[in-house]
Amino acid sequence: MRKWLRRLFVELGRRVVVPRVSSRVVVLCYHSIHPTGSFRSATPALFSQHLSWLKQHCTIVHLQAAVRAASLSPAGQPVVAITFDDGFADNYEYAFPLLREHGVPATFFLTVGLLERNPVVLERLRTLWGAHASELRPLEWPAVREMQRAGMEVGAHTYSHPNLARLDRRTAELEVRRPKDIMEHRLGVPVRLMAYPFGKPHCDFTRETVDVVSGAGYEYAAAVTWRGIRASDSPFRIPRFTCSGDSVCTLRDQVSGAWDLLGAWQEWAPRGVRWSAKGPPAWWADVVHELGAGGAIGRDVPHGSNLEASRLDGEREGRGQAPEGPAVGLRL
Repeated sequence: MRKWLRRLFVELGRRVVVPRVSSRVVVLCYHSIHPTGSFRSATPALFSQHLSWLKQHCTIVHLQAAVRAASLSPAGQPVVAITFDDGFADNYEYAFPLLREHGVPATFFLTVGLLERNPVVLERLRTLWGAHASELRPLEWPAVREMQRAGMEVGAHTYSHPNLARLDRRTAELEVRRPKDIMEHRLGVPVRLMAYPFGKPHCDFTRETVDVVSGAGYEYAAAVTWRGIRASDSPFRIPRFTCSGDSVCTLRDQVSGAWDLLGAWQEWAPRGVRWSAKGPPAWWADVVHELGAGGAIGRDVPHGSNLEASRLDGEREGRGQAPEGPAVGLRL
């Protein structure tokens, strides 16, 4: 969308939507918090300014609590949930200390192939972000566990970050089921949250995608639509604002509702799936190969079957011992 048209929508939104700001429920989506990173959502200084403003003017809650709040039509301050997508190391190094300093929660959606250091997924995300290889540093699983213990939520962001709307059903099921299995193995808790890669309705996920995600055992799924949550919204289509170097003034407009007409435009003028043929993309076969799945990629791994193994890994960490090796047996 052209900048002049965006400004027009925002100005209209200020006049039409903002007066109802007290009942707003909003979800924000960041990716990278870094002083110099080429694909950062914000510098640590800017992110701290965001948190200061949000803490002063809003009630900050976990994503699940935000969805529940929308159904209750809250009065008073807007309710805001903070989320992060992908699972970069700077989430732990820069964002997490600031979240603790300000005393606010957040939800982290993890591209599991990134954390598992699958070389195909690493290269895919490097290409998507146009980043240098040295910039693309994944979170470590012990860091994720520490953030969990500090009260942060975690969810899945698929295994290899594909456009799920492009995939056939079987491939999409593998992409959403396997990261859930691996995360439950690594973290020892059920994983109920998920975020769609790219996240645009109709273009990046469809009704069939929602069915796949629900069938995999998730209870909530986050999208990218620039508006607040409505009471009528499905928990599998949670709208979010993406943050990309935005000023506090822009953040205020997003929280207050000035951007919601842009969200309506996104929903009523969908681009549609950008590929005519469905099926695994060319690089996806390399993901399967790197996992050593071979002909077994269709087999299911029972959900929660490795929760006890993960708890033992956590105990080993507490005793200064390394966790046992990779999540063997969890095939994509």
